[in-house]
Amino acid sequence: MSPTKGPVGATVTLSGTGFSVSTKLKSLVFNGVTITSCTSSSLKTSGTGSFSWTFKVSGGTSGTTVTLKDVGGQTASGTFTVRMPSIVVTPSQGPVGANVTVSGTGFSVSSTVGLVFDGVAISSCTSGSLTTNATGAFSCTFAVPSGPSGTAVTATDAGGQTATGTFTVSPAGSQRASPSCW
Repeated sequence: MSPTKGPVGATVTLSGTGFSVSTKLKSLVFNGVTITSCTSSSLKTSGTGSFSWTFKVSGGTSGTTVTLKDVGGQTASGTFTVRMPSIVVTPSQGPVGANVTVSGTGFSVSSTVGLVFDGVAISSCTSGSLTTNATGAFSCTFAVPSGPSGTAVTATDAGGQTATGTFTVSPAGSQRASPSCW
């Protein structure tokens, strides 16, 4: 397996030798989800019983085991760790209108992220993007919308993976003044 970990949507190459020659694979199963096609080549071994197939990690997979079986009964398994999504909200508190940045990792690659701030959908960023990159990461800076008082910030990708963070809306002017000497 190469790579051995990544988010949903990651491209993985699976290679092997010692299988039945020039035969179609009987099954390729990733954590209970059957892979029926590859993005490169077909699910068939070469004339020497080797193969190299590329596929995308599909939604609904959270485990680590990839198992394949050929028509001759040979079985092999490999390990791929699906990274679970997470977000970081910076800063963790501030007034309405303050800039806040939500950064996420482990989301589906090249996917649009729905961002909800205490029930208010965030549709654009003042910097960054609501689209993940090739590694499943994103960063979006926006102004804290008026109305919310709350704490929940939720990011959801096109595959339905969700991560939650917190931000506390503080009343304007509630920032403590720094002590000063007179």
